[in-house]
Amino acid sequence: MERKVFIIFLVIIVASCYSQSVQQNQITVEKAIEVYESGNEEQALQMFLTLSKKGNFNADFELFYRYINTPEASYKYLRNAAVNGHEKAMDYFLDRTVYRAETFKRANPKEALSVYKKYLKKTGLENNKHAIDTLDFLAKCAELPALDSKKFCKKYDLFYNDEDIEKNPYYIWQLAEEASRENSRFEESNPQLILQLIICGGIVPAEFTLAVKDFYGYYKKNEIHEFRIDNYVTSGYGLNFCAIREENKNNEYLKKRVNSFQEKIKNENREKFHEAVTSYFNFVDQKIWTEEGHDGSGYIAWAIESSNKQKEEFLDIIEQMQNTISCNSTEDINDLISRYTEIKEKIDALIGDGQIEGPKFTITLADIKKTEILWQSYKNSMIEFIENQFGVEASRNISKWIYQKRIENLMNIVELYYDYN
Repeated sequence: MERKVFIIFLVIIVASCYSQSVQQNQITVEKAIEVYESGNEEQALQMFLTLSKKGNFNADFELFYRYINTPEASYKYLRNAAVNGHEKAMDYFLDRTVYRAETFKRANPKEALSVYKKYLKKTGLENNKHAIDTLDFLAKCAELPALDSKKFCKKYDLFYNDEDIEKNPYYIWQLAEEASRENSRFEESNPQLILQLIICGGIVPAEFTLAVKDFYGYYKKNEIHEFRIDNYVTSGYGLNFCAIREENKNNEYLKKRVNSFQEKIKNENREKFHEAVTSYFNFVDQKIWTEEGHDGSGYIAWAIESSNKQKEEFLDIIEQMQNTISCNSTEDINDLISRYTEIKEKIDALIGDGQIEGPKFTITLADIKKTEILWQSYKNSMIEFIENQFGVEASRNISKWIYQKRIENLMNIVELYYDYN
């Protein structure tokens, strides 16, 4: 009897082990993805891990793609999937180590070249035109000696950690700009260092590829050329970055112009001048976001460009008046005020409680009214300043100019309404 019970118990254990083995063998990446997408991420994780231990590189990619891992584990999963022929993994790996490396730590063109060669051998794509071009490009990136970035950053007290550089993705390319200019702080400034920094700071593949190709040519000729990020940006992010940087420079330029004008203004009018300039700049800074409808991936760049243009035009008018060239207009001021009022009423009727909305902007009556208050403040202070500084006739002319410009602003809103509604 005891022998019989033992045999039955043994059969149950064997059957159980066999059942578990069959279940494990039946696990597939597709089934694990189904489990993941049904909401059971933890169970799916165990399935992916089981498959990964068995050498399933598709599971490795899913572990990289769907889960937050340590940097080391993430890199291991991605690399393993790439060398075994996973196309999407290979794309991610090239982004991570070359095209979008962005940081000193991640940039590794030599490893990218090595993994890509294994990928091509595994997939049999060695003779593919795109593969040949990519291989040639990676070989150029990997040709240079690796930059000892940790030592370099320590020497010049630069950001080295990924999280610091990621706050300003163009940080390394800004270092490349500096290295390409005379009197750089970098003792090693030469064509090689410039290209090394460009290669370490990839963000957008199209921008990166163009920059590397140009400066690889200069490197081979041992020529130093100035590197400017503005010459290579193709993305909305890059356009906005350059525009903001240009705005900072332009603000300094505008400040110098204002200070230069102020020296030529009567002492008793300087406060009025300051008030007129400040109120106009505040009005424009509000208007570009609440009325102009800048859209597209470079909407910040277009807005900043518009702001700079308007502020310079404003200072040009003051300069013309200082040089006794008045902005004469044949239009009657009362006609201009009448047109201004009509257009305002038309906008009220068109928008009402609604709005004009594009992918990157929204225009409402409430926002227009806020801008209008700033415009009124600017108009009054500007007319007062011009009258005190240049006389009554000049103040009449500036009144006409101010109303003409505001009518143009409001007509732009009407056009936007019909474009987006």
